[in-house]
Amino acid sequence: MKASKQTPYKKSEVRPETKTNLDSDKYRLEVPAFLRRGENISRPPHEVADKIDWDQYSNRFLTNKISDLSSNDQDFIRNLAENTIVREIAEELNEARPVVALAVLAKLVEDDNRGAKRFAQRVLGTLDEDRLKYAMSCVKPVAEM
Repeated sequence: MKASKQTPYKKSEVRPETKTNLDSDKYRLEVPAFLRRGENISRPPHEVADKIDWDQYSNRFLTNKISDLSSNDQDFIRNLAENTIVREIAEELNEARPVVALAVLAKLVEDDNRGAKRFAQRVLGTLDEDRLKYAMSCVKPVAEM
């Protein structure tokens, strides 16, 4: 019998990754998805409206296409579209809820952005003043209006 010249197997010096409490499945189920992704859900609507290029995207918005926006902005608009006030106005105008939500955002920045003003007027133009104030109440306090 010959003796083997191979060196004996040594354990790797690489340490396995330590699993923290944050990585556990239990923790993942307890924390909402937007927090795990690090998103800020309390962004002011005016900030979202300022970021949008109304001249470039308004025709796509009229057909309810928001895929050109960032995923955070899309989520914001979808959440705004679920608002009871936006739902009522959308039904009244016979428009898609995200279109009305975008029009309400456009109305916030219409003084500084002509594209936003045209979009808001096109969607919300048939509303009387009281209904328009009601629609805007979902994005800004009544005292500001």
